[in-house]
Amino acid sequence: MKQTLLTSAAVLLGIGALSNKPATTEVDLTPRFKKGQTFTMTNTANADMALDELSVMVDGAEVLGDGIGMEMLTENTTVTTEEILEVKDGQITAMRITFDEASGQMEGSFDAMGESDSMNESIDNEMQGHTIELRLDDEGELEITDVTEDAEALLSDEDLAMLDFNTHFEQLLPTEPVEIGEEFELASEWMELVEEFMEEDMSGAMDDLGDEEAAMAEVAMESLFESLSIEASGKVTGVEDGMATIEYTMSAAVELDDLIGLASEISPEAGELPPGIEASMLMSLEMSGTGMFNLELGQLVALELEGDMSMEMEGAADMEGTSAEALAAASGTITANITVEVE
Repeated sequence: MKQTLLTSAAVLLGIGALSNKPATTEVDLTPRFKKGQTFTMTNTANADMALDELSVMVDGAEVLGDGIGMEMLTENTTVTTEEILEVKDGQITAMRITFDEASGQMEGSFDAMGESDSMNESIDNEMQGHTIELRLDDEGELEITDVTEDAEALLSDEDLAMLDFNTHFEQLLPTEPVEIGEEFELASEWMELVEEFMEEDMSGAMDDLGDEEAAMAEVAMESLFESLSIEASGKVTGVEDGMATIEYTMSAAVELDDLIGLASEISPEAGELPPGIEASMLMSLEMSGTGMFNLELGQLVALELEGDMSMEMEGAADMEGTSAEALAAASGTITANITVEVE
């Protein structure tokens, strides 16, 4: 009897311990769609870039005098209305996108050797005012058609080819449910997207080039891909009132240590360059931000990102008793704010 009581007590204590253990909480961040839904998306992006340094030294003497200064600010706003026409197995098979607004502005200033200039121009976007229909045919091939009424001119095939069904931030969301507080990786998928873009989209663009130009472009793109590194991850930090908060961290870099060798590969007909010349380039981008995912709607409805970008190029030459060095460095900031309204 005593043994039975002890055993029962142990079982009860074990059950109590299990009941006090916090349950693993997972959230599903997979976008969901319904026929007849309407999405209004507002996307604003700003980039501010400035030349930090530009110097050319020949035999130890600066040849640019007071140097060169440059700053460029670009602002873009896109507002689209998207209507879901057909859905199959949870995926969009037909939709219509109207570009209600697609505008931009570019401002810049330039100073060199005591002279200065400035610019302030609007950026025209061919998408403005157009309505595009995307639909999968019976073979599963994507058909894209400009269905804009009373349009002065329909969009070109090249413009339409930039569109697809992935307009709901699928690249920023995991494909499987994730635990709160656990990071999910995005970088490997992004590298696959870059490679796919190079193989499919870029190959189509190069069809319009001659054999020589296409070969040069292919070498350049392959070199850029091989030198590209991406790190990107997200983490759900909490859920409140049906809204999941996602914190993002992203970085990308392109490092080319031998620009002279790359130039020789791209254009071998130019002949072998003289020895003693070298050049390198490093471009980097680091961003972080917050996304809000509506769990009831199954949609990312807000996104704020900001980050820093930089570029540095160095070159040196030592030929026939003359030495030269060049350095160019630029840096800037980038921000993106996106909101989505669903009806």
